Amino acid sequence: MDNLKVRFENCYGISSLNETFDLSNTRGKTKAYSIYAPNGLMKTSFSRTFDALSKGEQPKEERFNRLPTCTIEVDNVEIKKEQIYVLKSEIEISSDNEAVTNILINQESKIRYDTLISNIHKLKSKLETSLQKKSKLKKGEVENRLINDFQTDNFVRAIELAKEIVIGDDLKSFIYNEIFDPKAISILESPEFLSKSDEFNQRYQELFNQEGTIYSRGVFNPTKADISFSTLNKQGYFAGGHKVHLQGEASSINYEELQEKMRVVHESIDSDDELKKLRVNLAKNAQTQALISLLENISATEVELLLHNESPRVHRRPVCLSQATLPDSFKLS
Repeated sequence: MDNLKVRFENCYGISSLNETFDLSNTRGKTKAYSIYAPNGLMKTSFSRTFDALSKGEQPKEERFNRLPTCTIEVDNVEIKKEQIYVLKSEIEISSDNEAVTNILINQESKIRYDTLISNIHKLKSKLETSLQKKSKLKKGEVENRLINDFQTDNFVRAIELAKEIVIGDDLKSFIYNEIFDPKAISILESPEFLSKSDEFNQRYQELFNQEGTIYSRGVFNPTKADISFSTLNKQGYFAGGHKVHLQGEASSINYEELQEKMRVVHESIDSDDELKKLRVNLAKNAQTQALISLLENISATEVELLLHNESPRVHRRPVCLSQATLPDSFKLS
């Protein structure tokens, strides 16, 4: 296109415009024009005129219904409607998703595009919710954890990498946020755990099976006992002359007798300084206590898998995204 000739009269807000725009390529540069009128109607009326012609319609003069005149020629040839495209600047597309784009595009195409984007966001949110329930992470942490664990830069690529993993072990009993919590990792990677985990687990499991035990696996364990009896003591229960009656005992006992009972029960672990340190560390907080609960409630095979796997940091990806442990919505085909 070298020139565009327009002659508008009574076209919307344009009373008269007769101009030839030279668009020829001069010295390798293509010209552009800016059209302005102080009444603020020129740009809108100019684009509406072209928009009407692109639809095979004639422009109008809407206030007084005056007869419009509209002639447009491209290189001295009358323009065809197929040659006209109006890029509209007003974007007022309603959407139930906050991620509405502001791309200046054909309105019909934009509606379709925004619908696709909205659906993608909804599916992604559904997936994150499902993963959050399985992993016990906060929903806002799921995407970043996936990206970091798979050492990539976007969520989609992390999903693709997850599909490539083949896990032979059944990991559904392992909760991601319990295993990979920083406080839990500090225990799993501690010298005491690395060197004494087998022995500790064996002696810990014996606490539930030995004669006269006060513990019940998955219900009442040494950590809960320490918390319960310590709370009673701090609240003045024993100082008030009260006693406790343990199941299987012939009579009730006071605080000093209870302490001695606990010492005897825990002797198999506390007699070894490293095992005692490990027991104390595992009882420190909710995150480490979750590991104790895990040891009590999983099978011997699963305990073996946990204790003899390498550092959790090395195996973070398989545990995080094993197809066996993920919800159906994440089992991509």
